[in-house]
Amino acid sequence: MDDFPRLVQTCYTNPEYCYIVQPWAFALYYMITGNVNYANRAISLVDAEIADGLEEERNDFFLHADDNVQDCAYVFDWCYNMLSDSKKATYIDYMNRIVQEIYVEDPYDNPFFVDDRWATNDPGNNYYYAQMQCATFAALQRTVRTTSRSL
Repeated sequence: MDDFPRLVQTCYTNPEYCYIVQPWAFALYYMITGNVNYANRAISLVDAEIADGLEEERNDFFLHADDNVQDCAYVFDWCYNMLSDSKKATYIDYMNRIVQEIYVEDPYDNPFFVDDRWATNDPGNNYYYAQMQCATFAALQRTVRTTSRSL
């Protein structure tokens, strides 16, 4: 944990050399330090993840969508007071759209949707936990949406 502040600070000042620090880490460091620059970086990184219109998530049939939903959920929670109402709605919509496509509809011919839905109902499958995590984070943030919050 001693290296965490140094790692986040290094990635903040030199993002071109940083491949491992995710948006949630900047949001966490904002919570620790109160420095809004870290919150702004976290928000901008989540905005960039959302901007691709779910293409990244669909390309691997949502296997790693949990990483993006986790980033979005933590930034939503930890930077809540820094988000505009429209951005809060965008974040909630992003998480809900992923869960909707995984569990309800399949406009993109996900091969795991048609047959037996093993990716969403078989705990022995590696997709299962990633997709359950998406649903969990989205559900938790949906609850937060109707709750009054403050840091």
